[in-house]
Amino acid sequence: MEEDAAAAAAAVSKVLSDDDLLAEILLRAGFPTTLVRAAAVCRRWLHHASDKAFLRRFRKLNPPRILGFYTQIFQGDPRFVPMLPQPPELAAAVRIVQGYSFGAPNDGDSLVSHEVLVHDCRNGSVSTALRSTRDHAMRFEELLGFTVGMHSPLCPEKAMAIDPPLSPHHEHPQYRGLGPAGFLILSREEKDGSLSYFFVLLENPTSLDTTSETNFAVHVFMLKDGAWCMLASATTQIDDWREDIRAVLVDDRIYIMATYIEITVLDLTTSSFSTVKLPPGLSDSMISRADDASSVYLVGMKEHQLGIWLHKGGSWSIVGLAAEWS
Repeated sequence: MEEDAAAAAAAVSKVLSDDDLLAEILLRAGFPTTLVRAAAVCRRWLHHASDKAFLRRFRKLNPPRILGFYTQIFQGDPRFVPMLPQPPELAAAVRIVQGYSFGAPNDGDSLVSHEVLVHDCRNGSVSTALRSTRDHAMRFEELLGFTVGMHSPLCPEKAMAIDPPLSPHHEHPQYRGLGPAGFLILSREEKDGSLSYFFVLLENPTSLDTTSETNFAVHVFMLKDGAWCMLASATTQIDDWREDIRAVLVDDRIYIMATYIEITVLDLTTSSFSTVKLPPGLSDSMISRADDASSVYLVGMKEHQLGIWLHKGGSWSIVGLAAEWS
C-alpha cells in the first residue's frame, strides 16, 4: 500500500512539475473563483494563472457566467437579483454582489430624492448615474445634479465617482434632456481584455429653440485617466423620438433605439449616422449586444409573442420565439 501511494505521489509530482501540463490542468479549473484558489497554492501556480495569454485561453474555454441582473427602484440603490440555479462555486460571489452598496445618500430630507440608475454592466463592472432631485411642494421637480459612478462589486476598492461632461444647455432653466437622464454610459471590451467607458450625451434642445424639434445631437466622450475626452459629435434629424432611449456599443458603432420604428446608428470612426428599420409589428423591444462585433440582438413582443431577432449582414433573422402570451 505504501509503495502504491509513493508511486502515485511521484506520478502526480511529475505531472505538476511539467509547466505545460500544469497550465492545461489550470485551464480546466472551470470557474474564476476556483482559479484564484489554485493561484494561491504557490508562486509557480500564481505565475501561470496570472499570465495574460493563459487568461485569454481560460476565458475562451470558460466564458463568463451571468450572476444576475439589477432591478431599478424609485429611490436608493438598485436591487441585485441572482440568476438561479447557480453553481456552489459562485455562491460567495453572489453574496458579495448582493451586499454591495452603490452609496445612494440618505440625508433625511423627505423632499430630496436620490436615485441610482444602472447604465451598463459588463465583466463585473457596473456603470451608474446618481440622480438627485428636490420636490418643491409638488409644484415642480428641481434637478440637483448627476454623478457618474464606476463600480466593481467584487472589488469595492475600485469604485470611483466622476463628474459627467454635461453641455451648456443643461445650465438653461428651461432645458429638458432626452430620456430619464439625458445621457448613457456604455462600455467596450478591448483586445487586451480591459474595459473602455464611453459617455453618450443626448440632446434635443426643443425648449431652447422651437425650430429644432427634430434635431437629435449625440456627443460621445471616452474616459481616459479619470477624465472625459471628446471622441465624436454629430447631429441628425429624428421624428417622434422616444423618451426611454436605449443603446448599445458594438465595436465602433453605437446602436441607439431613438424611435419605435428604427435604430439610429452612430459610426464613431466617421461621426456619421445611418438607420436600421426594426422588424415590422413590434409593440415594444429592447436591444442587446451579440457575440460578435458586427451584429446585435433585438428582444420584443410581436402579436402577443416574445421573440428574439438577430441583425447581421444588413437584415434581421428570427432566432427564437416564445409561446404566445394571453
